[in-house]
Amino acid sequence: MNRPTYVMTALPMLALALSGCAIGYNHTVFGTKSNFGLDIDTKPPTAEVSLARREMAIAPTFENGQTTPVMASFALAADAEATFPMFAAYSSTFSGGDAAVIMATLFASPDIGNPVGDYSSVISLRSAPTNSILCKTITLQRPGTMHPFAFATDTTAGLKIAWSGTTGQYPDTIRFGVNRKELALAPVFGGETNGPNGVTHAAHMPSFLATVDHSGGAGLAPGLRYKHLQFFATGKAAEKLALQPAVRQAMIMRLDPLTADFAKATLTAVAPELQARRVALIKRLDPPSFTEAQAKQVLDATGHAVESGKTAKQSLRIVLSRADEEAVKTLETAFNNVR
Repeated sequence: MNRPTYVMTALPMLALALSGCAIGYNHTVFGTKSNFGLDIDTKPPTAEVSLARREMAIAPTFENGQTTPVMASFALAADAEATFPMFAAYSSTFSGGDAAVIMATLFASPDIGNPVGDYSSVISLRSAPTNSILCKTITLQRPGTMHPFAFATDTTAGLKIAWSGTTGQYPDTIRFGVNRKELALAPVFGGETNGPNGVTHAAHMPSFLATVDHSGGAGLAPGLRYKHLQFFATGKAAEKLALQPAVRQAMIMRLDPLTADFAKATLTAVAPELQARRVALIKRLDPPSFTEAQAKQVLDATGHAVESGKTAKQSLRIVLSRADEEAVKTLETAFNNVR
């Protein structure tokens, strides 16, 4: 790296350090950008007609590889009736801190999360974490201090033309289709504590959560052309929102399409006892010791076949998601008779 380039790179880093904001040290930056359709932008320079997804996280890493938790997902589906990109069905989640831990922990649970459950994202440390940038010592944000927390989303479904004035009379943004941007710049706080195994310090990041579910065109209920739902929350609000199964249902359908039918079935009006029995059988599919041959045996015993393009375990999961009380009883017997 030549000297002018080094100076140009070092000056912004020094400015951030002097202001107390050191990304990757005492701040976490997390961002995503998703596009389906036309995207022409000058910030950053972009020109594409595509399905594209970009994700980025810069976070501090502590002893034993511990880092501040973030979590994101994106899914899009467009059938032959989706003539325009805006009619595609898409969904996205974006979370950090305790909210991200809750979303991951309660991933497929059909129940409301326990408000007093252990979903802490606090990082336990055996010494005070420090580092330096250009001879400037960097520490975590201390208790008793205030620091900005930036969190934003930008969603477009349709046509958007925007002017900022920097490009004269010409627009600097043109989008047609589905476009979603998400960004968080969160401070990481640290302090002393007395914990087991020599833990003397702890680090923690504030919670944030944003979700969007959109669908349009054919495939909706009669007379309904569009459906759009967004959630946006920080702090305790984000954590309590993440406890709700209706929020996690969308995440399940995005992150694991094989559980989509299960999510729909378990999050509608179903007797709690039946719901618990479904969940118990679903969990029996997870261990590697339950083989494809055993799943096929259960399917055969209950009069079901392996679906085209799916494995026996995937097919059985779908059967379980749709099972009524009588079917669950039959499936339980078949599981118990598996060799």
